[in-house]
Amino acid sequence: MPYRNNKFWPLQPGDTIVVSVLTFTGLLLVSGLLNKMTGWPAGGLTTTILVGISIISIMPFLLAIIDIVIERGGSVGFKDFKLDFSVLVKTSAPEFTVPANIGVQGVPVYESNTREILDALKKAKKSNIVVIDIEDGTAWWETRLLVLLAGATRLGTPGNIVFVGKTVKGEQQFIGWAEPGALLGKLLEVRPVYKQAFYTAVAAAKQWATVEPAVPPAMAAEPFPFGNAAIGKNYIAFDPLTGLPNEFTQEEFFQNELGMKVEAMEQNKTTLHVTRGKLHDIFDGELIEDRLDQAGAKEEMARIFFETDFPWVALTEHGKYLRMVSRLSVINEIIKTEIKGGNSRQAMQKPA
Repeated sequence: MPYRNNKFWPLQPGDTIVVSVLTFTGLLLVSGLLNKMTGWPAGGLTTTILVGISIISIMPFLLAIIDIVIERGGSVGFKDFKLDFSVLVKTSAPEFTVPANIGVQGVPVYESNTREILDALKKAKKSNIVVIDIEDGTAWWETRLLVLLAGATRLGTPGNIVFVGKTVKGEQQFIGWAEPGALLGKLLEVRPVYKQAFYTAVAAAKQWATVEPAVPPAMAAEPFPFGNAAIGKNYIAFDPLTGLPNEFTQEEFFQNELGMKVEAMEQNKTTLHVTRGKLHDIFDGELIEDRLDQAGAKEEMARIFFETDFPWVALTEHGKYLRMVSRLSVINEIIKTEIKGGNSRQAMQKPA
């Protein structure tokens, strides 16, 4: 059986048994000690506590079984237990679609409205999934995408970037998704100036991080000779109203560097366009294209769902992107549904 990363349970069968036995014994001892020292739970170990300990102890077995099903490429099914994809709607994460170029389309970053760019980044920060619509390939520039990916990577959120775009027929289609950190690393390699601008922005932000807030911000003093990118930039480092540090100082320095050294110098702006082909070329090996298409056969959806190694999977309909869903959340919903269904069936079978 081939080894997979991203397993629900990483240990071998023998280790799983040991873990389960130790977990059961350990929890039993802890409960006994709590009862002896505090009197909880009253009346000794109650049935509820024992049931809870038992369920926790067998969880490694359940996770190991799920891994076996996934690796064999099968589907989950036993009597009435079936993979119901209607639970996908319940498990979708909050999403945010970023406006084209996070600013004014067709205008260099350093000339764009800074507030619009920061507002877009703040909204993206509140969502685990960010959708980028490249439309027909002219809506986004590499530089704008770099700013977004840099901010997402530094903040650790959003955790996933989804790309969609139009076909030659004008239909919006799912292209792929990936974590921002992996995409940032690839995009920085496209041009030497990208990496230079990025590290210049990092250095400038760190220099201003040593300066205490001041009101008004113009009074903030530079404690040592700053570099060319950072000197005199207190209006970037601090909020002009409160005098507190700007949450996106590093991204603002990055956008300034890209605006002056790339966008303003690029005669033919079409070279900066983010097209479908460019996404596949630049992010080769990082862009995840697996998807569950609601218009396809349910058996095929089940196969893809259990074969993928990733914690998230894209849901589409005739190729059009609908939402991202968490595989673990789907499995949790399935188990909860089956438990409720099993209790209902038992209640119906009881004699009156």
